[in-house]
Amino acid sequence: MIDRFLKATRRYEAWLRDQVPVREPALALKHVLMKRSASAFLRASFYWWLEDCATALPTLWTAPKLLAVGDLHADNFGTWHDENGNWAWGINDFDDAWVLPFTNDLIRLATSIRVMVSEAESSSDNKKSENRNKSEEKDSKIEISAEEICQYIIEGYRARLDECLSPITESWLNDRVKPKAAEKFWQKFPFLPECGDAMPGRARALLVEALPRDAANLRFASRDGGLGSLGRRRFVVTAETDSGRFAAEVKQRTPPAFPLNSEPGRDWQDLLPSRPYRIDPSLKFAGRWLVRAASPDRTKLRLGDLDSNDDRRCLIQAMGWETADFHLGRSDGGDNRCGGVTGEVLDRFMKEQPNDWLDRASAVMTDRTLAVQAAYARLS
Repeated sequence: MIDRFLKATRRYEAWLRDQVPVREPALALKHVLMKRSASAFLRASFYWWLEDCATALPTLWTAPKLLAVGDLHADNFGTWHDENGNWAWGINDFDDAWVLPFTNDLIRLATSIRVMVSEAESSSDNKKSENRNKSEEKDSKIEISAEEICQYIIEGYRARLDECLSPITESWLNDRVKPKAAEKFWQKFPFLPECGDAMPGRARALLVEALPRDAANLRFASRDGGLGSLGRRRFVVTAETDSGRFAAEVKQRTPPAFPLNSEPGRDWQDLLPSRPYRIDPSLKFAGRWLVRAASPDRTKLRLGDLDSNDDRRCLIQAMGWETADFHLGRSDGGDNRCGGVTGEVLDRFMKEQPNDWLDRASAVMTDRTLAVQAAYARLS
């Protein structure tokens, strides 16, 4: 498989350079990170996932198609404050949303959690062997089985199909979300390189539009971030306002879901029916640019951050619920370009599969991901 992966990577990166100016040092960094971690490998190689999943799971790849998140994984969820200042949590990255089998999102989400848990177990075992006499050493192992991961995802997904409420409430978030330390968050910005004339006028204009009216002391800089998007240009603006510091980021986007997307002139926003999925209110799509605010309260809530298995179960169920909410929010409006897929259609397809279909499918993709990443890490 490693030869197929390398060919897919060369093909993807040649396509990427045709689409946008590429920051080659950042692209090289992505490959370093992919060799260090299977989770990073999975997140950074969605182009390979699409090819490999269709090959490995042809039956599930014939599932009903709708507008899917595409590059869905456990780190693709985050927090923000809504228009009323309340905590919100949900999917926060739609760069590769496209018309795909709905099973893609469920299998990829389950695989990402399984890979993450596998790495946490390895890390925990290594720490134990290195620190046998340090009883205070915190155990990073996540006590959850692969079967439970898949069960919880399906439970959450079916709950949304049945029009039940999300298991995560604002009070649940209030008790568990820990915003990034403000000083630590803000101290990185002064060290980012100012971009000057190298910044495209469109990117600068979008950042200016995102600023509060009383913004002063503006500073524009470039930065690298993410994993799948490493190599694409990103710019940030920081400012002082009457209510405190403010930051916003703009990143360059490419057509989604390469290589399956045969319509590079179109984007997933072209497929939106009348009922949209709720998103961070600061998020704005402007052609091939995406703008969003940056602040300490926009953070991740990871399984390893939670102290109890009950909380982990709730979080995984909520991931399943949010996935279904995105699927239904894009398909129930009768959009023929998404096939008019309804919750009943999705539920019927799942009932036609073996009870453990997600466990089996994600086990296949987990094994394949770990094998290819290990082979890639051995390459010089």
